[in-house]
Amino acid sequence: MTGTLLAVPLTATGLKAPTHPILKFPFIGPGPNLERQESSHPHQVYQRSSSEILIPDLGADKIWRLAPSASGEWEIKGEVACASGAGPRHVQLVASDLYVLNELNNTLSHYTLPGGLGTTASVRTTQPCTLLPTPPGAGAAELLLHPAGKYLYATNRDSGDAKGDTIAIFKLEASVLALGAKEPKWVKEVHTGLEHIRGAVIKELDGKVWLIAAGVKGGGIKVFEVVGGENLVEVAHAAIEKVTGFAWL
Repeated sequence: MTGTLLAVPLTATGLKAPTHPILKFPFIGPGPNLERQESSHPHQVYQRSSSEILIPDLGADKIWRLAPSASGEWEIKGEVACASGAGPRHVQLVASDLYVLNELNNTLSHYTLPGGLGTTASVRTTQPCTLLPTPPGAGAAELLLHPAGKYLYATNRDSGDAKGDTIAIFKLEASVLALGAKEPKWVKEVHTGLEHIRGAVIKELDGKVWLIAAGVKGGGIKVFEVVGGENLVEVAHAAIEKVTGFAWL
């Protein structure tokens, strides 16, 4: 909630002391959502390349585009403006297609992201992550890209449904309006039996694709086999609560 970024050098022998000062994002709140957007709230660091990182800022309704200076210090070189009050949380990028999961209005947005840092990204579509009725405060959490790059998986949390929170599945299809772009098409959503999905991860292993998700407030950890991209088959469960994230080594 301090709205800052610190770059810590990593070498073969471990972490080194930071060589550059903390970067402060230039947003002074509040935003439209007074409870969640009182200040800058950077929520993820996504590395597009060695010369650009993207940082969705839930508080500022922006995605900051950073590039290294001549001295190696990360600097803001551009931004992507999101809808007011959307609360961008996580992103995925396929070529120039930028997919943004907005937590506060529970939507998935698709942008065309130019290579030039100072250029403006254009929004293609925005659609809900769930077609089910949800109580106030429900929101999206994690956005995963299938290893083959053909599907997106968006988690919905605090749905209030007896069958648990859902994972929405989107298929990336060729756009009829933008040559070369891949539009996300909502396929379906799968109830998980988990409550307040916060962390999820997807990985290909031994010729199969696995999706693991956790319910912070209930349901523990569940492992799903991703079959054909559009089906999630539960194969394992562990009764471990309050899990918020994973590191798959």
